[in-house]
Amino acid sequence: MWSSVALVILPLGGAAVAIWLWVAERRRRVARLLAASAPRSAAQGRTVSTFPPRYRWMPLAIAVMTATGSWGGLNWPIPFALAVAAIVGVAGMIAESIVVSKRVLLLETQLTDVIDGLVGALRVGMALPKAIETAMQESKAPLRPYLEDLVARLRLGEDAPGVFRDLSRQIPLESVQLFSLTLSAQWTGGGRVAGSLAAVGRTVRDRIEVSRRVRAQAVEANVSVMAMMGISYGLAWIMWRANPASFVVFLTSDLGRYLTAGTMLLQAVGILWVRQLSRIRY
Repeated sequence: MWSSVALVILPLGGAAVAIWLWVAERRRRVARLLAASAPRSAAQGRTVSTFPPRYRWMPLAIAVMTATGSWGGLNWPIPFALAVAAIVGVAGMIAESIVVSKRVLLLETQLTDVIDGLVGALRVGMALPKAIETAMQESKAPLRPYLEDLVARLRLGEDAPGVFRDLSRQIPLESVQLFSLTLSAQWTGGGRVAGSLAAVGRTVRDRIEVSRRVRAQAVEANVSVMAMMGISYGLAWIMWRANPASFVVFLTSDLGRYLTAGTMLLQAVGILWVRQLSRIRY
């Protein structure tokens, strides 16, 4: 009876939590868009979303499906199903954050190319609005939609410092905020903007270089964690091959079941801990 009830409650509860996280993420996006005055692009006729998009609900949904499939489909004990779901959920969280970090790195790299194009256009005597439009035409996704929105709003005669401020809110990255602040200050106060933008471009490139070095250093810690997990599972396989009867008795007993599941949960916590330690803000 209890297994049937749990088989119904587990997926429903996980689905409810996943829906709640998705709704919360949508509300955060709407709040950020409202804070940025929800600018609409005249060229595209749509609202530009905030970068980078996050899908924090997806790892939880995958973990719930893993737990449900392991328990209901494979008839695994509940502790094992929950422990495996926890490891899969943590792996999904890490994968989602890696995808986001790669998209951020791509956008920052594109930003340096845009800054180089702006500096070259300004140094040959082109006006700043025309230089921004020229750099926008040479850009690619994911940065181009934001530059298209910026150019369209400048053509409509909106307040330029406010437009640059909205860009930094749509893309809440330090490099974009520095770029927007430089354009806003030079637009308001005047002066030679090419030199300031060249300095911003060098700063962004230095940030990208530091970011790549930090990721390279974090790979060693991640590989060490994966190796330790592999050793533990390898030892378990050796123990099973050496004495399968005793190993099966241990896993089917209540004590062995909970000890094994607790070890797997501690592995998930360790993965999260190492991941958090390797994330350095600068």
